[in-house]
Amino acid sequence: TGIKLQSSFVTTEVAMNVKLETAGSVSIKILDIANRVVSKETMNVVAGDNILKVYTTALPKSAYRIALYDSNGNMLGITDFNKL
Repeated sequence: TGIKLQSSFVTTEVAMNVKLETAGSVSIKILDIANRVVSKETMNVVAGDNILKVYTTALPKSAYRIALYDSNGNMLGITDFNKL
């Protein structure tokens, strides 16, 4: 279970491989440097590998953290990226 980014440096989208043990709905939250949620999406995933994209065009250039949560609100993974 977890998140692996295609690249830590992004411009228009964050491409990631999300690996999960069970299928279901997950929430992907993007947090700014002050740990405020600036973007949130809910996606349906399958067990195993999932290639997902979150668009970041509207975000200003900065460092961000992307976190993955299951439908019960449990954190499944977290990683950082930089918007160029």
